[in-house]
Amino acid sequence: MYHVWKMLFRQIVRTSKKNTHQLCPKTTFNPHKAKDIAEKVVDKWIAKDKVYSAEWARTTAKVIAGEVENLVKKLEHDRYKFVVQVFIGQKRRQGVECCSRFLADGKTDSFSEFTFQNDTLWCVVLITAVYYE
Repeated sequence: MYHVWKMLFRQIVRTSKKNTHQLCPKTTFNPHKAKDIAEKVVDKWIAKDKVYSAEWARTTAKVIAGEVENLVKKLEHDRYKFVVQVFIGQKRRQGVECCSRFLADGKTDSFSEFTFQNDTLWCVVLITAVYYE
């Protein structure tokens, strides 16, 4: 039984791979490019004279978030994870505070935001980029 275990252990040791962790990204996340992407997508989906509707806001927020995420991923930032949040609300003389927190490494992680508003609605797009070691 000992010989069988020894043979299996050797196979496991031989098939293990070396650590390939990269501690720093080759290119860092550019928040200005991400903001430009968010602005283009919001301009595409929300007209300047659009009137707020709850059902429309629900579906449009999902569409904008998906499209922004896909376009930001095409910027080819290897080893980054992206979180895109879209908030759409109605203007009715109320105050709104959007807050987001995350643990970040100041050298590699970043975020970008874009805000849009017209007479009846507001929209905030928040893009968070976290480097994945």
